[in-house]
Amino acid sequence: MGAKVSATWEANVWIDTHLAAIRWKANLRKDKKHIRSSHSEDRLTWILYRALEGENLVPQFCREVLDLPCSDTVWVYYWQRLPSSERIDADIGAALAEVEPWHTAHRKQRTETDLLLVARDWICPWEHKCGASRSEPHGWRQSDWERGDDSRLRHEYEPFFRPLLRNPNTWHENGNRFAQLLRNLSLGQALARRWAVAGRALDVHLGVVINERVCGKEGDTYVSEFDAFRDAVSCPADRLHRATWQEIRKWLGRRQEPLCRLACEALDENDLL
Repeated sequence: MGAKVSATWEANVWIDTHLAAIRWKANLRKDKKHIRSSHSEDRLTWILYRALEGENLVPQFCREVLDLPCSDTVWVYYWQRLPSSERIDADIGAALAEVEPWHTAHRKQRTETDLLLVARDWICPWEHKCGASRSEPHGWRQSDWERGDDSRLRHEYEPFFRPLLRNPNTWHENGNRFAQLLRNLSLGQALARRWAVAGRALDVHLGVVINERVCGKEGDTYVSEFDAFRDAVSCPADRLHRATWQEIRKWLGRRQEPLCRLACEALDENDLL
């Protein structure tokens, strides 16, 4: 089976298509075609979390599926924007300028976190990957890292990546393999300081949602890749979270809320999963 591609992005996204964040995303030149596909990770992210927000289930989902600390209130940012805004949050923009000064100065594409969950005492960036079942799990690598050793794009991250690793001298190697995850951790730390409560920075977590069916030629999976990432970084293990789309589908399948059923349909349409 191949991806189903809708005539319009609104016909594919289904939910809250009037909101500014999804309209901004759907009209980006690089995403215009992708957002119309049933394989789109952005589409799944939007439908899933807008459904959870609509049914007031985000805190429960965070506890039961994502293994995040208990919180009665969780704010959700999509691509670093609140649902009703097409503009990146000002504090997130300032944190990005701190960790990606070269990109900011030259108006280059900066880190665009799929989802950011924020509670009163913690913050957690999330990345979502589907991937074909027989593909290599290389989704966290970045093309910037294929440039020469003297690349400014590469070395601007050195002071941020080194403190995140058990062995700081492996910042180059692990920066190549886990660039997206390390960038999100760096952003999370910068933002946690800005959103400090009573002088205490928020606890920084990191999460990924992956496809358990992905398996490369050497047997590598997103599960084993994330386990390798956990071994490489100095963050406490209980602040690094992994969930699969399949686990999310099972949880949703036990719910009776109408919007949860809508999210189930979106997952079922994606034959990659």
